[in-house]
Amino acid sequence: MTLANPNRKLVEDYFVAWSRGDERKLESLMDPAYTFNNPPPGITPDRKGALEMSRLFHKAFPDLKLKLGPFVVEGDRVALRFVGTGTHKGEFLGIPPTGRKTETPGIAIVTCRDGRIVEDLTEFDALGLLTKLGAIPELAAAQH
Repeated sequence: MTLANPNRKLVEDYFVAWSRGDERKLESLMDPAYTFNNPPPGITPDRKGALEMSRLFHKAFPDLKLKLGPFVVEGDRVALRFVGTGTHKGEFLGIPPTGRKTETPGIAIVTCRDGRIVEDLTEFDALGLLTKLGAIPELAAAQH
């Protein structure tokens, strides 16, 4: 029997809390020196920004779900792929609700220390998401 890696479990708990919009749980999992890499304009790269980003997504996509995995663990770093799904029911980055269902893939590399998340480097298909919401014309339409 193999024991679960505590860093993998920590990162899974972090993303589950993020997908549920559970700010209290997120705060308990983030180190005081937490860094949120790659925030959108107007979002700070710290705990406050990460919570704000979670709020922003949950207001825009109230049925947000994240499918997680696979996970790759190496020391204090955990990498994973995820796919976020949701229906655009609230304003998102100035885009009024469209009612469109979205599916957006991403990859994260998360650094853990002493049972807390210290860094989250997440990249997701923002261009694809904005295109699905109609904020960016699809390439085929743009060529004409």
